[in-house]
Amino acid sequence: MEKNDINININSTEKKEPIYTHTLKLFTKTIAEAKWSKILKVYFVAFFSIATLLGAYYAYRVVSDAELLRIATNRMSSSTEGEDIRDFVVTPKIQHELEILVYTLNAERAFIFELHNGKKNTSGLPFRFADMTYEVVNDEKKVDKVAMQFQDIPLTLYKYPHYLQKQKTMIGTVEEIENVDEDYAGHIKDIGGKYLGMTYMSSDGTPIGFLCVSYHDLNGVPSKDLINQKLSEYSKMLTSLLDLRTHAEKKLLKQND
Repeated sequence: MEKNDINININSTEKKEPIYTHTLKLFTKTIAEAKWSKILKVYFVAFFSIATLLGAYYAYRVVSDAELLRIATNRMSSSTEGEDIRDFVVTPKIQHELEILVYTLNAERAFIFELHNGKKNTSGLPFRFADMTYEVVNDEKKVDKVAMQFQDIPLTLYKYPHYLQKQKTMIGTVEEIENVDEDYAGHIKDIGGKYLGMTYMSSDGTPIGFLCVSYHDLNGVPSKDLINQKLSEYSKMLTSLLDLRTHAEKKLLKQND
């Protein structure tokens, strides 16, 4: 008897489940059957990994931005762009603010000493100098400008810069200033000064200079608290103008917009 091979083909109407649906169901089932301790561990690992990546990215951006700022600042300081900023942006604003300050405090004179390094000794150790770069006098007080007498002043000859660096302010009569620095007080007397207010200017730890007001008449001198308050307010504003990095930051932000 011959065997008959019978082939039976059955066409199934059942559709195969997509792989992503199967994966999602498997993941959901695993989560549902897992213990809470394991789930928390998974969440912790995931959170820690994301936090680490974000921290690394943020650190990279900070270092990158700092390097870009350093490059921009160096370029501006070695080009005429920095001079243009001084002449056309910084100077008009500072002169305007000093005019307001001198009349607000009823002072004879408001001025700024800026620090700079002009020389080095034979080992390379730099000297620090100060220039009176800005001076505004009260027209009602009839006093002469003296800025040209205070250029390239070597700070190694005086005690007041170290005092201001530590105490931040120095306010009082010339006799009181003598207790800190007799030589500097003598120069103030020579130009007719009887009362002086000074505050230290710095930006991110970098010394910028000193903001000062002086009086030739003790009548009408405001309280030390008011002088200190106004010097503090104006020094912050003026320091930002005198810090080249501030202008470099603005330039970078403008380029990135």
